[in-house]
Amino acid sequence: MDIALKVLIGFVVGTLIGMTGLGGGVLLLPVLIFGLRVPPIIAVGSDALFNFITKIGSGWMHINHGTVRRKVVLALAVGSIPGSILGVSVLVHLRTLYGAGVNHFITTAVGILLIVAPILLFFQRPIE
Repeated sequence: MDIALKVLIGFVVGTLIGMTGLGGGVLLLPVLIFGLRVPPIIAVGSDALFNFITKIGSGWMHINHGTVRRKVVLALAVGSIPGSILGVSVLVHLRTLYGAGVNHFITTAVGILLIVAPILLFFQRPIE
């Protein structure tokens, strides 16, 4: 795949992450899996590292512009960090059990989440 196309995809997704906080899982993961034909388990790991790197920049910019609620971030991180570690551990375990079959599980899970997450946005309440 042409490196210029990958750079362009990264630029667009990075811009959308900065503007909306969404991008990695919602945009990049399906592009990696379905567009660039990256195996799902590799796409998940690559997406996680991409998000880590790009969200440092956008997070820093948001802190500087006063658009961060630190108590919310801390509370989310307290649950998210161990949850992420558990999630990767489960994925590794599923890969051990099912080999390449884990890719079907990931593709199905991504599809379900891409349907459920937008529906949940319609019922959201403000975070206090």
